[in-house]
Amino acid sequence: EPAINTTGLAKPPTAPGTTKISQKITATTTEAPYHKPPYVFYLKV
Repeated sequence: EPAINTTGLAKPPTAPGTTKISQKITATTTEAPYHKPPYVFYLKV
């Protein structure tokens, strides 16, 4: 499943689905401090 793979995320945003995946990661990273201990947020960044 290359779309979820880190190499897939490194590809240019022209790849199908990359934008949506990036948005999901951004949302997860943004919400992390509110749902989990702060160190989890820093590790994700």
